[in-house]
Amino acid sequence: MDLIIIFGFWFLILATACSTIWIFRSASRAALVSVFAFTLAALACAGFFTWMLRDGLGPDSVTSTGLEAWRRFASEMLFPAGICSLIITVAVGSFLWRRRKTPGVA
Repeated sequence: MDLIIIFGFWFLILATACSTIWIFRSASRAALVSVFAFTLAALACAGFFTWMLRDGLGPDSVTSTGLEAWRRFASEMLFPAGICSLIITVAVGSFLWRRRKTPGVA
């Protein structure tokens, strides 16, 4: 993958991680919304470039169609989807834990 694509994905993951830290510090709904927004943007970025580059580049690349294309796409998206689902799980868990501990919050 191109270096800029990799940096774009990891920049969005870093922004999501910062929002998760924001949730650790305060039970803010805005932080939870930003986690979801950045995670969705990271998945969209990774998904777009994974779909475009699923067959590789160069003269030896073979075009895939149908189920083979979806299989290649899914196998490459396991890592980004796993990272994003882990971040969302931690963010929602810490948000609910923080809200439970904050007195007077309904």
